[in-house]
Order: sequence, then structure tokens, then C-alpha cells
Amino acid sequence: MKRFFNVVILIAVIGGLAYFVWHRCNRKNGTETKETTFNIFLIANAGTNVEGEKTICDDIVTPVSKTVIVEKSEIEAAMNELFAQRDTLQLHNYIQGPGLLLFNVSVADNVADVYITGDFRIQIKCDVDRIRHQLYDTAKQFKDLQVKFYINNEPLDNYLAIAEKGFQ
Repeated sequence: MKRFFNVVILIAVIGGLAYFVWHRCNRKNGTETKETTFNIFLIANAGTNVEGEKTICDDIVTPVSKTVIVEKSEIEAAMNELFAQRDTLQLHNYIQGPGLLLFNVSVADNVADVYITGDFRIQIKCDVDRIRHQLYDTAKQFKDLQVKFYINNEPLDNYLAIAEKGFQ
């Protein structure tokens, strides 16, 4: 009976140590996570009765507040939320397409490099403007950062300019 009790105590100690090590390792580089609130920007198509900034296609860029736990950087958390957001009845997310993924976000010296892989689903010229607004409007709320976007290792603006030429 005494041996059984010792085994139970040993298992409890090992389990406790394993939990402690697992918990400490899951904190990214020793930094604490924090809860923060920011906006992602979605598109209400022309004719919708929603408040926001009008675009050249008469769409409305609308902020949607999100409160999330930030593990690395706020810009990365915001981009993750934007990429994961689904359409609602009135608000649409044009950040979608074949194999489109937020690949990496790196922040150094007040510059955030946002790397995307895949392709955007661009069906009409207005989609280019919608994508540009969603990404840049979501990024510009982080005033202490200069945000640069890349898709398939190419500057996003080059990619969107080529897509836009296809509709002229």
C-alpha cells in the first residue's frame, strides 16, 4: 500500500512538472500574452445602408471591432483576424482566394513585413480596390508601424497593379 501511495505521488509530481514546462514553453519567447482591441475592415457593397468610408467603386469600408489575445504582435493578430473573417449578411471580406494564406508577419525597427502566399480571387476591377482598402486600412491603425505587404515574395502593390491592368 505504501508503494502504491509513493507511485501516485511520483505521477502527480511528474504531471505537475510536465504541465509547468509545457505552459512555460508555449509562451512565445518568454513574452506574456495580452488582450487587445483593434479594428479589421470589411466591405459593404454599394447601396448598402452601412456607415463608413466610401471607395472609388461606391463601396463602404467599415470597421469591425475585434478583441483578441495577442501572442506576438498586434499587427499579426489583426491580420490573422482579417484572414479568418467570414462574410456576414451586409459585410464582405475580399481577403480570400485559391491557396491564400497569411504566411508570416515580422516586426523589427517599427517596420512590419506581412507575407502572404497564394492568390486573391479578383473577379472585377473593384475587387482590387476592396483588397487594398481592407489590408491597408487594417494596418494603418498601428501608427507606430510602417507596414509593407508582400504576396508570393512580390510587393503587394505590384501584384494588384498587374491584376488591375487585366480589367482595362
